[in-house]
Amino acid sequence: SDDYDVDRFTWEQQDAIFVVAAGNSAADGVGSPGTAKNALTVGATVNRAGGSEELAYFTSVGATYDGRLKPDVVAPGHPVTSASSDGFPGQTSCGVTSMSGTSMATPLISGTLALVREYFAKGHYKEGSPPRAQPLSPSAALMKALLVTSAV
Repeated sequence: SDDYDVDRFTWEQQDAIFVVAAGNSAADGVGSPGTAKNALTVGATVNRAGGSEELAYFTSVGATYDGRLKPDVVAPGHPVTSASSDGFPGQTSCGVTSMSGTSMATPLISGTLALVREYFAKGHYKEGSPPRAQPLSPSAALMKALLVTSAV
């Protein structure tokens, strides 16, 4: 299954982290690979000025076969305004479009993880500025733990 493949790969490549959209079928629960133990599964919140603590109505939620609750974290995903290509290679024009979904929330979490990894890799983690600390290559487990425990 996809869950097994994700968990096996992250066991073998301990710095690899899978960031997975929870899905947009609230009634059906979270599907594979979002139920993998080592996947960081992302749900969507309603995007409002000043923040929102409201889970988007479509976000898939639920328990895994062993009782863990998913998604692990949520981010703004309803609606998100983003660049829109006209679909023609070589064209220089693009517009914007608004879309909703857990797949719109997931890139925000991926970008956050990239910044956190860079923070450790540059040695900022002890005093906030390099080079006082030795650079660190954080494991996926550490990255996931930092993000999940720091969520508000």
